[in-house]
Amino acid sequence: MQNVKLTRAFRGEEGNNIVIPAHTLYGYYPPKIAEAEIKPMNETGEIVLSRVVVPETIVVHDGSPSDSTAKDYYVSYTDYIKNITDMLDDSCVIIIVGNKMDLIDKETLETSEMKQYADSINAKLCFTSC
Repeated sequence: MQNVKLTRAFRGEEGNNIVIPAHTLYGYYPPKIAEAEIKPMNETGEIVLSRVVVPETIVVHDGSPSDSTAKDYYVSYTDYIKNITDMLDDSCVIIIVGNKMDLIDKETLETSEMKQYADSINAKLCFTSC
């Protein structure tokens, strides 16, 4: 609900009519154009690295993804994560997930290093295997 300030109209005055169309669930709209459920992709977009890499700098886009006029800011990754954790309340949690627990003998980053990093940004650390 939104608060609305109403002003009294005097006799003979025309008011502003605001027409709110029917909700898309109830209104009569043209049917959706049929699309293939699975679309072909030329590239997977996945990159598999041989070791864990934490970026030094990330790009923060100050707007919606489609807004080409919004500025891009280059921010230190650790500063960005620290700012996020400082803004969160106790109901929000950052979790770092270490993959391939079954390949622990081939890890390239010591578990103690991961735990130290997680602690430094007040995050939880857990392991999984896909």
